[in-house]
Parts: sequence; structure tokens; C-alpha cells
Amino acid sequence: MARTNIIFLGMPGSGKGTISSILETKANIIQISTGDIFREEINNKTELGLKVKAIVESGSYVPDDITNKIVENKIIQMQANNQKFILDGFPRTVQQAMFLDQLNFEDYIVVYLDVEKQVVIDRLSQRYFCKVCKKSYNLASFKSKKHPYCENDGELLIQRVDDQPEAVKKRLDIYEKETAPVIDFYRRKNKLLTITQHDNINETIDKILDIIL
Repeated sequence: MARTNIIFLGMPGSGKGTISSILETKANIIQISTGDIFREEINNKTELGLKVKAIVESGSYVPDDITNKIVENKIIQMQANNQKFILDGFPRTVQQAMFLDQLNFEDYIVVYLDVEKQVVIDRLSQRYFCKVCKKSYNLASFKSKKHPYCENDGELLIQRVDDQPEAVKKRLDIYEKETAPVIDFYRRKNKLLTITQHDNINETIDKILDIIL
């Protein structure tokens, strides 16, 4: 069982989600993504969830004060159950990282997955998914045996608009502007573990497990 919590940093497509899902099984640690807890709040029709629903439907970004509160509630819930967790997608800005500090949240390591920008662009632009079962595929590393159809239900695979090359470049520009400074924030706190990703997921997972178990 994991001894500490993890904050994952890295560009979209750096492998955070894939690695987190494997760690959940190997280290009994729960992945918390902002997208998942937003949906949880919306489905539970909480006061915060209704606010998030209205904001998302308007096409706007959820502001820090609401995001922070929802993440804080989830952290409190996890800590009450003595459950270690992975934060994926938070903190996204230095302001959010400073908010975590205000919670006296010190039981964590920060894992930065360092991947070359072009590798991420190539990886994301080759990603397709099934709109029925939501299974994801990648033309380079995990191609459907029934391509261009889903292995599970034979549905035609589609590409998300934000996974198309131009959209990916815009996402990475936003990341470099808002999230890259968070890396320096944690480096100065001596909390940062940098792992250079070369698609060797097993080696990356072993490095993390050596620290958290």
C-alpha cells in the first residue's frame, strides 16, 4: 500500500492517466482527476456541482475558487478514510499549488513526467476512441485489432476535436503558460521527482513504486 500521496505533473498526453491507473492496482492508491470530481459533484447535484454544470455548459473554465473547494472536499474525504491518492490535473497553476500549501497538505511527492513536445503531439494526434464504450486506442502504440472499428462493439472509432494536431498545439501552449511554472514551484520546495519518459511505462512505474511503497 502506498505510503504517500502523489501529485502528477506533465503535458497532456505525457502518460499521467495511464500510469495512474496502473498504480491504482499495484499500490492501492486512488486517482483523483479534476474532471472526475467535477462529474461526481454534478451527478450528485451538490451546490458546487450545479455551479460547475452551468459554467461548463457555457463553455467557460471553472474558476479557481470553485475548483479549489471541490478538490479540498475530496482531499478531506480521502484523508478521513486514510486513503492515499494521486492528484492528476491539479494543481494546474501556481495559485492552486499555493492553495494546497494552505491546507497543510505536506504528505506527497510530485512526479513530473518530462516528455518532448513533438512526442506528445504525435501521440495525441494518433489517439482515437469509441463513443459507445469509451475505450481509447492509439495508432502507434495500441491500435485496435479491428481498426477503424472498436474491438468491443464494432463501433467506428472517432478522434476528439481537441486531439487534432492544431488543437493539441494550442493545449500545449496553454500548459506551458499556466502549468509549467508549477514545476519550478515544486522544484524550489525540493518535492520534485523528474522522470524522462521514453514510452517505457514499466520502468517509470517501478521508479515511482520504489519511492511510495
